[in-house]
Amino acid sequence: MRYALAIVCLGLAAMSCAGKLAAAERLRGCWVVPESIYREDRTYGLQERRELAGKALDRMKRAGIDTVFLETFVRGYATAKASAGPGLLPVPARYVPAARGEPDLLSLFIEEAKPRGMRVHAWVHLCYFRSDNIARSREDDDTHSLFHDLLVRELGALRSRASGSVRELLSDTLTALERGYDTRALAAALREGGHGFTHTPMQRIVDSLREAGLPGPSLFAYGPGGQLHPPLEQVPNGSLYVDPAHSEVSGRLVDMVGSLVDNHPGLAGIHLDHIRYPEGDYGYVPRETGGALEFLPPAPRAREKAVSNLVDACRERVAGRVPMSAAVLPGYYQGWGGSGGSQRGAGQDWFRWGLSFYTPMLYGLGAGKLSEAMASYRRGLAATSSVYAGIDSLARARGASWVLFDYSVLERN
Repeated sequence: MRYALAIVCLGLAAMSCAGKLAAAERLRGCWVVPESIYREDRTYGLQERRELAGKALDRMKRAGIDTVFLETFVRGYATAKASAGPGLLPVPARYVPAARGEPDLLSLFIEEAKPRGMRVHAWVHLCYFRSDNIARSREDDDTHSLFHDLLVRELGALRSRASGSVRELLSDTLTALERGYDTRALAAALREGGHGFTHTPMQRIVDSLREAGLPGPSLFAYGPGGQLHPPLEQVPNGSLYVDPAHSEVSGRLVDMVGSLVDNHPGLAGIHLDHIRYPEGDYGYVPRETGGALEFLPPAPRAREKAVSNLVDACRERVAGRVPMSAAVLPGYYQGWGGSGGSQRGAGQDWFRWGLSFYTPMLYGLGAGKLSEAMASYRRGLAATSSVYAGIDSLARARGASWVLFDYSVLERN
């Protein structure tokens, strides 16, 4: 959901510490991206960060918002204290003050929200890694991500098997990755190394490996021909996704989610996002056969199983200490939400996850269609969980409960 920040309506039910739904209560929330409050080209001291958080919370409260979904894990890094394995996750440069013992951004929002009678959930983008388009990469994408050492390790192993120009390409890639994963810097390194210009450097690397009969890094989700993402003319972001079926990837994500709860007393919940495969047909498994490479389609329901297993593992790690919810694509189910099941390849069989609530992203729908879609989801869930519409405009924020995606919409009004 991160690649198009949108206004979301969430109605929420009151939840016990065990994360179960109690009597329904009104919830008016807002998805908050830190970049809409803090500039990307500078760092902030504690007092200034606190003041800006307070102003943003006051602005939201005036709009009737009582719940904040703060973007806390995105593009492989965290904006708050979180761990995966032996050490802390990297934090982008503008949040470095939190490394000096000051409250991190999530703790700061929790502290500032409490006296205002507001709640804060950690919004985490699990399987979306980052953009492979040099025109869409961000200033802070050079941060070493949760998966950086895994990527470097696999590319190093592939280099030992490669020869000629492919070996040289991998050497130049690994040199560029020593400074972090910066899509623009990676593309520049390939160009300067004589490997040609490309807008999508990781796809170029994977294509070169495929032509040499070698698989790409196993952490990524692949299409039927080794595609990492649709062509840029179709989806300009060029999004890279990690594969939830990869055991080390999923294990690190689960550790990260659990550590957010461990390290942040007062957190009101975990809100999962991008807990899926890319839209389209991904999750293919590369197989080497006699010097060639083929991509095997996933087994029936393998994608659903991989995604559901990751959800289950996150829930077990959180152990009922806070509620868990998820933002989901609206078109997984045939006939539900007015959709023909066009997003089935994402593997989001969310009726079966057993979370506290869900927010299908029904952007652009008028009141009648939105109401019809929500009724269909409620029938599908059969009262096992709550469901609240994701909308893209305050004008669509009808009813007692809603969540606005994102805070920048308030700033424009």
